[in-house]
Amino acid sequence: MKKEPLGSFFCLLVENVLASRFSLLASRFSLLASRFSLLASRFSLLASRFAITTNC
Repeated sequence: MKKEPLGSFFCLLVENVLASRFSLLASRFSLLASRFSLLASRFSLLASRFAITTNC
C-alpha cells in the first residue's frame, strides 16, 4: 500500500514534466511561426514597393 501513493506521485511528476516540455515546444513553434510571419510581411512590403516603382 505504500507503493501506490509513490507511484501516483511519480506518474503525476512525469505528466507535469511532459506537459511542461510540450508547452515549451509549443511556445518555440509559436515563436518560429511569428518570425516566419514577420519575414513574410517584410517580403510582401518589399514586393509592393517593387511593384509601385516598376508600375506593374
